[in-house]
Amino acid sequence: RQADIFKSYVQVDNPERDREKGFGLGLSIVQGLANLLGHKLDMNSTPGRGSRFSVSVPFAGRIAPELLEVQTVESGDLDLTSMVVAIIEDNNDLRIEISMRLIEHGCYVVAGESSSDVIEQLRIEALAGGPHFILSDYRLKTEDGVAAIAAVRAVTDASIPAILWSGDTSSAVLKKVAASGMKLLSKPVSEHTLLTLLAKHKPKIS
Repeated sequence: RQADIFKSYVQVDNPERDREKGFGLGLSIVQGLANLLGHKLDMNSTPGRGSRFSVSVPFAGRIAPELLEVQTVESGDLDLTSMVVAIIEDNNDLRIEISMRLIEHGCYVVAGESSSDVIEQLRIEALAGGPHFILSDYRLKTEDGVAAIAAVRAVTDASIPAILWSGDTSSAVLKKVAASGMKLLSKPVSEHTLLTLLAKHKPKIS
């Protein structure tokens, strides 16, 4: 089953789906990044002896000169390279899935199940200026999305653009979101909608 282990959510030694053993996404992320970079990913495994994973990376001197130059991204391009995005979502599977999709498009993702988790990660990773965009579920375990976004903005930058998503479109939720001045997307949010939204807010590289 060597080919299977590179698929999302596949774990060959976790039939009970014990979350403490992970989600089966690690190798899928590695494969995705290797494909994006054009690097060859190999695996050799022998029962009773172990496994070896290797990534073949070209020397800088062998990269075509035109690829070393800064490329201009067209306004309609959904390339999100170097955009820092914070994700606040208490559903682990959904949080990981969205993070993977954004990483595949070049984003640097900081994700957690609460505003405090994200704030701590921003501190650890020395991102004092905060992310370029904040994505948050509305209904979280310890706070609502409006409060969570406000908390992240309070310790970084109040002008950081943000958006909420929710499966709850009751009048009470809609009124609170409207009062916050943020936009609310209904779950499930399409990948294209999310990427297009982020592309509009991608910071210009000077």
